[in-house]
Amino acid sequence: MKAFIKSLRVLAVLAALTLWLPFSGCEDSPTEPAPPSTDLQLSAQAKGAAQSGWQLQNTLNTQDQLSGMVSGGAHIFDEEGMLNSISDIRKEENTLKKIYSYAEKSGGFAKISGDSLIWYEEWSLGQLSGRRALYYNNETQTARSYEVIFQFPQFLRLEYDSTQFILFVGPSLQDPADDRLLSIDKLTRFEANYFVERVESHAEATDWNAQNQVSGAIAGNTVWYGAQTELLKLQQNAELNPDESGSISERLDYRDSTFLSREVNFYANHTGDFNETWRDGTTVSGAFDLLEDDNHAAVTRIIDFAQNFIVDKIEQGAEYTLDPQDSSSAAVLREKITFRNGAEDTARVEVERFFDAGQWNEHFVVQTSHRGQSDFTVIYYDDYKTFAGEHTTPEGYYILFNGAEYAAGNGEILLEVYASKQAYLNGEPPILTLHIIYNGDGSGRGELAEGGKTYQVVYKPNGEITVRDSSGKTASLTGY
Repeated sequence: MKAFIKSLRVLAVLAALTLWLPFSGCEDSPTEPAPPSTDLQLSAQAKGAAQSGWQLQNTLNTQDQLSGMVSGGAHIFDEEGMLNSISDIRKEENTLKKIYSYAEKSGGFAKISGDSLIWYEEWSLGQLSGRRALYYNNETQTARSYEVIFQFPQFLRLEYDSTQFILFVGPSLQDPADDRLLSIDKLTRFEANYFVERVESHAEATDWNAQNQVSGAIAGNTVWYGAQTELLKLQQNAELNPDESGSISERLDYRDSTFLSREVNFYANHTGDFNETWRDGTTVSGAFDLLEDDNHAAVTRIIDFAQNFIVDKIEQGAEYTLDPQDSSSAAVLREKITFRNGAEDTARVEVERFFDAGQWNEHFVVQTSHRGQSDFTVIYYDDYKTFAGEHTTPEGYYILFNGAEYAAGNGEILLEVYASKQAYLNGEPPILTLHIIYNGDGSGRGELAEGGKTYQVVYKPNGEITVRDSSGKTASLTGY
């Protein structure tokens, strides 16, 4: 599942794209509800920039969710050291085989009596240092092996990593034909000031294939985050079956005592369904058809807002087609936003995914009825992604934006608003700028500068935006 999640990204962007930019499509020019009155008067371009920032981050943070759904898995948190796929477990099996071969070469397999230490070594390789050991219990016919690494290259940001394996080996260590991995326990600790403090993982095998490789398992992961983030703890559980069906559930707790929960079920017929509850009580539900069997996928999603004072519901549907020759793809999203006064907005988004200069790229074109057009590109790297693009409003304002997104959906955005595209081409300075630092749930903070004044901007996951000036006056907006 994880291999698909990492290799296919495109559809995810679709589902939230029309949440991006305050100029998303509007059919029949519905009259949107007005936000609550405030005591701070903002310019139209300042309101637009503040809204654009939230809508863009919301789009980017939704990408992995839907791409995971149609590519064989779910949008799940996947920090270093976690075990949440069969491929993760098989990777650990390879580590076990390496330790087993070292022990066999040592000639210690004959030294067996009760719970015996068969082999032990301390090792160093470049900037890595650690220890390994293998134990065997002839009464239970099980072996226990571990590997601990306690010295790492500085760039890895790791402090400690340990893995323990329990396996059934039968009456003889020297006959691998009946060997089966039973369980794995992992502990990973990171350097001080890293955004993740530690990860604990446990997996138990439930099924094996004809070669005695693990083909089914249950797994649990717990992640503790650093104090510099709003995240507190992630708890994740997975059931992984041989027919590729299963389920993944997770709960992400925040330091303010709120939480986000998610559950995804996937079935052997290449379909699945999902539901989420956000920090403010908003609920999300939907279904998907995977790419895996016919290179075509579809996903539907409904978001029912609990506390948004503007938007009542968002309905999304997307179609996705993969070219198996080069893994490029094309997708189309249609979305309807229903406001609390009954008005509706709709939009269409087209996405092309292609490989260029060693990286996967996604190019977006957002077509709207009344509020301009957007064009931007996302480039995916191993541990982060960058994005850059432009938007022109019907009034002629020209917006340039760029940014980067890192682990757990955290990132930053810089927006510049110009009086027109010609003003930008003439080298004129922007009429305002906005810099945002955001979290994976859509919350964040930013600083907006316009006309010699500076404003602080606060974002909530449900799209509510508060802009505050230096005197304490505020204005309330919605990202929709």
